[in-house]
Amino acid sequence: MFLIYHNTTIYLVRHGSTALNESGAYCGKTDIKLSPIGIGQMEELKKSLSKVVFDKIYVSSLKRTWQSASIIKSVSENDDLLEKDECLDEMDFGLWEGLNNSQISSHYSSDWKKWTEDWKNSMPTGGESLVQMYSRVESFTKKMIKSSTGKKILIVAHQGSLRIIVSILMKLGYDGFWNFKFDHGTYSVIEMDRDICVLHKINCK
Repeated sequence: MFLIYHNTTIYLVRHGSTALNESGAYCGKTDIKLSPIGIGQMEELKKSLSKVVFDKIYVSSLKRTWQSASIIKSVSENDDLLEKDECLDEMDFGLWEGLNNSQISSHYSSDWKKWTEDWKNSMPTGGESLVQMYSRVESFTKKMIKSSTGKKILIVAHQGSLRIIVSILMKLGYDGFWNFKFDHGTYSVIEMDRDICVLHKINCK
């Protein structure tokens, strides 16, 4: 457990859509840019967040998140305001990257069955488990909280990493993972004071 400090506001943004997202395929560590739809989503989000002044912007190491952040707040990859962190990357789906559920269950039936039966500890073929991903996202979250007292923070990341951040801050552990869904090109807001964490907004445009 770690201490949550006073009056910290965290904006959580799921990156804009990509071609793989739109095809229904798994897109974890695949380093793909935003689609035209995704760019449009972030342009709209830029209008909604135009008046918010952030003290720090965290993004994963993948192109679709820093591209999203650069549209929202006109920052470059070398901007001091922006910090990349691989701990925020989406789950590594290994050989399942670029495939849909039907294709995976057909080509990797054994691993697919294990994953659906034990979603915490099993892993996609050649990928990582939720337990492994949770550990790295937790490491980021602890570091971020310690340096964010009284600040406004923007995190531009992925469905998986955002679910874990909220589960950690709301003290729900692994089982909180499926309780949240973050849509592409939307923002959510968490407000924290001492040990109280409130999900103030979710999936706003």
